[in-house]
Amino acid sequence: MLGLASARRRECQIQEPTLFSIGEVAAILSVSPHTIRAWERRYQVLTPRRSAARQRRYSAEDIATLLQVKRSVIRYGVSLKVAVKAVQGELGVPAVDAQIDTKSDSSGGALGQAGGEHLWRSVVDLIPQAIVVLDRTGRIVEANAAAARVLAFPLERMANRRLADFVEPAARKHVHEVLRAAFGQYQEFEACLRQPRHDHRCWFVSRPFLHDRRVWVAVFAGRVQPPPAEPSLATVGATAVG
Repeated sequence: MLGLASARRRECQIQEPTLFSIGEVAAILSVSPHTIRAWERRYQVLTPRRSAARQRRYSAEDIATLLQVKRSVIRYGVSLKVAVKAVQGELGVPAVDAQIDTKSDSSGGALGQAGGEHLWRSVVDLIPQAIVVLDRTGRIVEANAAAARVLAFPLERMANRRLADFVEPAARKHVHEVLRAAFGQYQEFEACLRQPRHDHRCWFVSRPFLHDRRVWVAVFAGRVQPPPAEPSLATVGATAVG
């Protein structure tokens, strides 16, 4: 009898789904835990499970829902309220057509369109270089997690903003003209971001590409490292004495 009870306990443990902490989910989404709590509190996007210590626990389906909300805001420029209602099936917007299928076969078969999109999005967010995609108006339609770090701006609020708005006011007209020319050919330029900090100068590389019969521009950005400071005479003298 004891052996049978032990086997049943093991079977229940095996069938129990894998759950994730709010910190792990925040890292996957590239947002803060505070943002996730705000989505739950203000928009009732979902109700996570709770551990014995009353800590939030999220399933793979919960993460897929949060990812879809975030993607809808970034890709389609809809508000969080609209994105949540779309994911919940209360509104018919394009975001519904790209629902992530977390129950697809994982035995090694070909990925579906939604699964493949989810896979590549996860990979892009791991790239340390900032990447943004611009439409013909110079507005951001896609960005990875590194772009949010370099531009010092929340990823979920980046959609529909002009990339030129993130540089210093004196350089915005020039950057806008360069980006407009980038739809015809490869462009490189250097500009200072509007945030006043020691590493705010960035180098941008823009490349046009064709998708869905439309021309877009992918912009790759990286901070320009400041030159090493020359040692002062006091430091040189101290080194020579030593």
